[in-house]
Amino acid sequence: MEREHQHQITLRPVQPADELFLFELYASTRADELDAVDWDPATRQAFLWQQFQAQQAHYQSYYPTGDHQIICVAGGAAGRIYIERSVEKLHLLDIALLPAQRGCGIGGALMQALLTEAAQASLPITLHVYRFDQRVLGWYERLGFAIIGDTGMYYLMERRHAA
Repeated sequence: MEREHQHQITLRPVQPADELFLFELYASTRADELDAVDWDPATRQAFLWQQFQAQQAHYQSYYPTGDHQIICVAGGAAGRIYIERSVEKLHLLDIALLPAQRGCGIGGALMQALLTEAAQASLPITLHVYRFDQRVLGWYERLGFAIIGDTGMYYLMERRHAA
């Protein structure tokens, strides 16, 4: 994906050699949550590794045809985006960026590309959002997503294409 944007954003398939990067990225998404827990570094690392492996196994089991991509900015790995495409919808499984890349417009550019893809295919987009993350929830609502389900910890959100 090349977009006119302040960053040169490209995507490439996830490869086995990306495992350490993906773990570090995952750990960065849990940092604020785990800073509130008084664990020694080894316990924290073991917990994060177990949770990362469980997440990866979940994606492989439930979304075996998912498109798992590394987000690259100026050629360097900056994040991940996982999408499950079907004839009924596009389902955004996950999008995450390294802390230094957050708030720079990269996620917005990727979401605009996904919204365009969905509109061209006349498909809705669905995703899950952690219900207590008001910042992210508000961002998706501003992009036109609405809550259509509640799993307890997560809201299922959907954005239908404009008719």
